[in-house]
Amino acid sequence: SPTTMAHDEAMATLRALKLDRKRFLELLEKLIGISEKLQDNPPHFVPQENLAIQHVMAAVDPFRVENGGRLHVEHVVYSEGRGNLILKIPGTTEKVVSMVGSHLD
Repeated sequence: SPTTMAHDEAMATLRALKLDRKRFLELLEKLIGISEKLQDNPPHFVPQENLAIQHVMAAVDPFRVENGGRLHVEHVVYSEGRGNLILKIPGTTEKVVSMVGSHLD
């Protein structure tokens, strides 16, 4: 069936994924480099998540729809400097799988 084929294709794609250690460590180094600005202890430290978001957005840039990838990227800000990053990958059905991820502070 088409659904089974789509599932099998998706699983094969996931199994083929490999961690790019160099890219991962480069991003981790950048995030550690700004960790002081991500501390959350108002009024002394107010996290600036947008700084981390800039690095994550640069890391996922090659995979964005605008660059030929499948990833939809949206940076939203409800409080100055404390943005959120929404990443969406279209599926093969009308079903929705949601994951709410970690803090950047």
